[in-house]
Amino acid sequence: MSMPGTTSTNCADCAGLTDVGRVRKQNEDSILVRPDVGLFVVADGMGGHQAGEVASRLAVETIAEYFDNSTDENLPEPAAVQFRDMDPGAQRLGMGIVRANIQVCRAAQSGTGRAGMGTTIAAVHVSPDGSVHIGHIGDSRVYRISNGEIEQVTQDHSFVNQIRWSSPGVEPDVLAHLPKNVITRALGLAEDTDVELRSELSLPGDVYLVCSDGLSGFVSSEQMLAAVEKAPTLEAAAHELIDAANRGGGKDNISVVIVRVGPPESAIPETVSPTVTVCPTCGVVTIPGNAFCVECGHRLVD
Repeated sequence: MSMPGTTSTNCADCAGLTDVGRVRKQNEDSILVRPDVGLFVVADGMGGHQAGEVASRLAVETIAEYFDNSTDENLPEPAAVQFRDMDPGAQRLGMGIVRANIQVCRAAQSGTGRAGMGTTIAAVHVSPDGSVHIGHIGDSRVYRISNGEIEQVTQDHSFVNQIRWSSPGVEPDVLAHLPKNVITRALGLAEDTDVELRSELSLPGDVYLVCSDGLSGFVSSEQMLAAVEKAPTLEAAAHELIDAANRGGGKDNISVVIVRVGPPESAIPETVSPTVTVCPTCGVVTIPGNAFCVECGHRLVD
């Protein structure tokens, strides 16, 4: 399912694509492409009997609803304590993710076969001033492409990284043998969750790529960079990345959302309508700047 976005004052271009892959029978990923509010999300659901699909869809729908009922400067309720020193755009994104976590938790407790369901989340919010806010839980990722270089700007909440961070001296060969698909955080596991947020300034033309591990696990960052830079459109780049992940095995659902940042609202000049001059003698509309009416010759400028 392709979801190309439309342009807005702070998002020059965007596109999103999700695919079931070559092995899984159902797609438990959900994506959101909302350039009108500067919101771009990938959620990778987990849980049997379609519960993962329920969790990921509920998460993106809840965040979208939160953004529809708020602005960066006007939230429906006070920001949580952990967000209060952050930029307003980051507070909005963080609170949207918190709201999504509560909804997924409640859904998991209310439905048969949904116990233990959850979802990762990776989200980018581009504010009208061009600043970018990134929130994530789990191992869905965000990459930044700027000046011909790509950088992973989120770090997976995974068992491997937890060992790496808690025990810096662990040998690389030991880390290599640890299970790579075990995550330590997800939406839906507990109503009190730890959202990781960051804010940064962007330059017009910077690209943010949001993806599930079905892409990052099979496509290198160099391939991501090449696809974005060589493709004629971001939608074409998304298709190329999905195809590359499937060529690499397609062992998981694959999702990617790409957004190119445009100039901030404050940098966009207002359109000035030309002054229309009408000849007082014959009533003919004249060309602005002309000294005489082209119809009757009346002098327009004293």
